This record gives sequence, C-alpha cells and structure tokens, in this order.
Amino acid sequence: MNQDTTDLTLVENLQKDQDVEDSLKELVERHSGIYLDMVNSYASPNNPYIDYNELIKDKEYKIYHTAIKFDKTKGAKFSTYLGNETKWMCLNIYNRNKRRPVWHSEYIENMSKDNELECDTIAESIKQDLFNKILNVIEDH
Repeated sequence: MNQDTTDLTLVENLQKDQDVEDSLKELVERHSGIYLDMVNSYASPNNPYIDYNELIKDKEYKIYHTAIKFDKTKGAKFSTYLGNETKWMCLNIYNRNKRRPVWHSEYIENMSKDNELECDTIAESIKQDLFNKILNVIEDH
C-alpha cells in the first residue's frame, strides 16, 4: 500500500467516524512536519497578529479538521491539501487580526480597572456620535 492510499484510508476512517483515534494519531505522525513547516513559513512567533503558540497547540485539531474537509475527488494528495489549508489559515488569521482596530484588541486587553470607566465613556461617545450622524442623514432626506 503506497503512502497516498494509506492517507486516503486514514482520512476516510475519520470522515466515516471509524477508528478515529488511531487514524488521527497516524495522520498527525505522518503530517505534523508539513503543518509545522507551513505555520513556521506563514506565522512567526514574534508576529503580533497571530498567536503562534495557539497554532502549534491546535495542530492535532487542525489536521483533523482538514481531514474531515478533504475531498479526494478533487485530485490533490492529502499532504498538499493540508499544506494549502494551513497556509490559507495562517494568512486569513493574519489579515483578519491586522484589520482589527488597535484599541479593540490591545488597548482593551491591557486596560486596568481604573481605565474601564474611561473606555465606557469613549464607547458611549462613539455611539452618540454615530446616533447624531444617523439623525442628520434622516433629517437631510
């Protein structure tokens, strides 16, 4: 049995919910290198927009999730599909987090209890400004 056939058998086991634990363990052993290479290529430990340690910690789940989505009729090998899925996952996480306003993530996470009231005041002010703009648009029409 060649490697591609073995991968297909393992993936089919996961998709059919048969021998899941052993099949996943074998897939993880066979393809952890590909997953880690792609994570290291597209997400560095110093990247402020990607939680590198979280990606490494979730390796087994990500490989499992990719196996469940894999469609052998598309003609790609599982290893190629896993590499592409991992690459796009990293790029999507990076782009999604990069677009988040800084005050939304870093400021609020690092804010002390003394600043909570200030944050609520800023949020209320933003809501009030938006409400006033909406009223102005309604009045204009």
